[in-house]
Amino acid sequence: MKETLLKSAALLWLLGTYISMLATFVTAYLHPSKSVTVVINRFSEANTELVVLIIGSVIIFWATPLIFSDMRKRFRERIAERFIET
Repeated sequence: MKETLLKSAALLWLLGTYISMLATFVTAYLHPSKSVTVVINRFSEANTELVVLIIGSVIIFWATPLIFSDMRKRFRERIAERFIET
């Protein structure tokens, strides 16, 4: 149960990061100057964002081996099923 929550949290964090980076890139790309300014401390939230970034990074680094081992295990199970079917 804990591993599933950890893997889910890591994947959601990565998805959120990707969407944020994609939105920033598309915004900059569509602007005539091909640039955009990202303001980090407009509402005095820089320290909170740092804490969230650190916690998210720890979750990702902790969950990555679990995700890859799960992928390897499922791959081996699929290969075994194919050999059993034939």
